[in-house]
Amino acid sequence: MNKIADVLHWIGFFGTCFMLVLSFLDESRDEVLIHFTASMIPNTLSWLIAILLTGKRNFFPFLIK
Repeated sequence: MNKIADVLHWIGFFGTCFMLVLSFLDESRDEVLIHFTASMIPNTLSWLIAILLTGKRNFFPFLIK
């Protein structure tokens, strides 16, 4: 179960990275705070699911407990 939670958390982290790159490439540059907040949703959701599955863990998957 821990391995599944790790993979899910990494998928959420890469989703967040992808969305941050897309918001950086947005030419309008409007509403930066909204773009940043929306980009954090995949990592936050996958972090919450991983906590429910395995218990306490760091918000960023590359940090060691």
